[in-house]
Amino acid sequence: MKKNRSIFQWVVLGVFFFLALIGFLLFSNYRGSSQREKVQIGQVNIWGTLDRSLMEKVLTRLRESNSIYQKVNYIEKSKESYQQDILEALAAGEAPDLILLSNEEIFHNLNKIRIIPYTSFNQRDFLNSYSDAFNIFLSDRGVLAFPFIIDPMVMYYNRSIFKTAAVPLPPKHWQEFFKLSKKITILDKNENIKRATIAFGESSNVNNFKEILSTLMMQLGNRIVVWDPSNYQYTTDRWGTDSPSPAPALLFFTEFSNPTSQFYSWNRSMPDSLDYFLSGRLAVYFGFASEAPKIRFKNPNLNFDVAEIPSVEKIDNKTVFAKVWGFAIPKSSSVNVDGAFRVALALSSDNIQDFLSRELKLPPVRKNLLNQRPSDAFMDIFYREAVYAGSFIDPDWRETEKIFKFMIESITGGRAAPGEALKTAFDEIDILLQRK
Repeated sequence: MKKNRSIFQWVVLGVFFFLALIGFLLFSNYRGSSQREKVQIGQVNIWGTLDRSLMEKVLTRLRESNSIYQKVNYIEKSKESYQQDILEALAAGEAPDLILLSNEEIFHNLNKIRIIPYTSFNQRDFLNSYSDAFNIFLSDRGVLAFPFIIDPMVMYYNRSIFKTAAVPLPPKHWQEFFKLSKKITILDKNENIKRATIAFGESSNVNNFKEILSTLMMQLGNRIVVWDPSNYQYTTDRWGTDSPSPAPALLFFTEFSNPTSQFYSWNRSMPDSLDYFLSGRLAVYFGFASEAPKIRFKNPNLNFDVAEIPSVEKIDNKTVFAKVWGFAIPKSSSVNVDGAFRVALALSSDNIQDFLSRELKLPPVRKNLLNQRPSDAFMDIFYREAVYAGSFIDPDWRETEKIFKFMIESITGGRAAPGEALKTAFDEIDILLQRK
């Protein structure tokens, strides 16, 4: 019996040492895999126009999360020369590994960036992971860029003006502005506007007028620019039998600058809309979430709040326009494609997005994070607007702004009806889209 117990003990010890050896080998393989992954990441150089100090904070956070990102660097570029810098770097074979592009820049760089096929990053995973505003970064062949920043439009309102007019809450639907204008707008005996409800109807002194119009048009179901698979190119979203015209959006927008209208609230002789809001004489200002710190800084005594952008009554499409940025991989033999791909994914991860959101005071790009309710009252609204947000590929933001401006002035000047002005504008945008 004693001999059998001794044999049993030796067997147990043998099994223990065998398992210990297996554990050691597995751990060694894990470390070896980590070392191989380090080689795969390698040097990754990023270009963008974001502030360098901000990106250094982000990259420090990334490096602290995993040592494989130690060789990721960022170079801040001038907004004025950014496109030319990218072009010259590609021509010289010295392109960065990642470039940060916005919805206003992606079109100019379509032939310069590498499309990530859906076999490398599944389309369904993209749709489930990121705000719908980033769907414009999806093509028929793959992903154009990986989401990094979203800046949705919001409605800022003067609490003191609303209180004085006995209006407890900001409007939820655009049609409410007709009644609101009668309560808030003040004209002197010469019909000069002394206090305005809403800065609509003009382009020269209305901040973000193109984005406001884009929001109104999107809420009516128009996507402005879409991908046409039959012609393999981007085109304007034309209306027809199955899709309503967005012309009512222009009619609504211009109604408030019509001096013969009972809802008259704005004209081209007024100051800049943001300045008028800061002076405490404009009840509602439509701007981006990123403008909140500037408003607070320029007038610390302004009693203002933020609310969701109104929607069209009965349609109730909560879409709002948002500016979006993402990381794209340039087409160049010098690019570390695998490393760039991994870094782009890491910069859109939960960890980095949560950190970036707190640094920028903007919502994160990920849907699972947007599903949370921040304790900060402003951020709570920003998160909601990021969920509702939409965007479009802008072929040339300077030119499209001119086109939108001419469209509005054609209507207010009586030279064209809203439908006619809109058709002319879309014809001109289509010409821009054919220049790729």
